[in-house]
Formats: sequence, structure tokens, C-alpha cells
Amino acid sequence: MRYDSLIALAARLQPANILEIGVASGNTAIRLLEVTDADYYGVDLFENLTLEMAKAELNGKAVMSLEDVWEKLGAYHERVSLYRGNSRDILPALSQEWLDDGILFDLIFIDGGHSHETIASDYNCAEEIIAADGVIVFDDYYQNGAAGFGCNETVDELVESGYGVTFSAPDIMRNGLAIQLASITYH
Repeated sequence: MRYDSLIALAARLQPANILEIGVASGNTAIRLLEVTDADYYGVDLFENLTLEMAKAELNGKAVMSLEDVWEKLGAYHERVSLYRGNSRDILPALSQEWLDDGILFDLIFIDGGHSHETIASDYNCAEEIIAADGVIVFDDYYQNGAAGFGCNETVDELVESGYGVTFSAPDIMRNGLAIQLASITYH
């Protein structure tokens, strides 16, 4: 349900450039590409995700190789750029490269690592490369207070700083957690 709100947002915005941090299997990328004519940029560890990193980042997603995701996105190759690496390591340099090339993003979806440190780092880079009237969307806002992971701490800090945040309808997981998307529009 919450991903449907992301796709509806993309269809409404019709962004020129989309950045997804945390591509996983590429399913969200395909859905975003289907409803827009945007150039899509994706960052993920892909097959470099180790069990140790997955535990540290509280990630439970299936891992696909960059090559397998690239093949899956075959119909959209002319609009897709994929980058393999830890977002905390590669996003600062990529962000500067994109700025140097005049690339700003109208939609940035942060859905990579789930530790506060990684989400905060991803957000700090995203804030530098978001276009005027662009939207940064965070996944994994836990409505009923799952402490220690997800984007709650970063989003709550933004709310306290005066940013307007909108939330998607929640998905209720089997364990009772209510997970939402949190969106910030920049002006």
C-alpha cells in the first residue's frame, strides 16, 4: 500500500530525475519508470551486501546482483544508471559529480540501510541534490515506535526543525508494526 502512494506521487510529479537509494531487486524502479519519463539513478550494495552489513543495517531484503537488476530493467536501459556501493561511502562523491553536471533530482526515495547513521547520511546527501519543489521520500517510518531502526529519528528531527512532513497510509505488518512513507517537499 505505501509503495502505491510513492508511485502515485511519481505519476503526479512527473519528475525529470529520480534517485532511489536502496534498489534491492529493482521492482520499485520498474514501477517508477512505468509511470514517468524520468531518468532513473539507483544506488545499492547489490551483491556486495554481506550478512554482517545486513545485520548492522537491519536489512532483510533479497539481494540481487547489479547485473541481474540491470537485466531486469532492460526495457529502460537508456534512462537508467546504477551504482554499486555503500551509500555512506559513494553518495558524497556521486552527489558532487551530479551537481557538477547540473543534475538535480525531483524525487529521491531513501530506502537503503535502516540504521540511523545510514539514513541520516543518505538524507544529508539528498538534501544537497534535491531540486526546488522536489520531494524526498523516506521508507520505514514506524508509526508505533520501533526504536533503533527505520527513519523515525531523522524524520522526527526534521519535523522538530520545522519541515512539513506528510505520511502515507500505513502498512500493518504481521508483527503488528505499522510502517509508513514520510515525504518532505522542498520549496
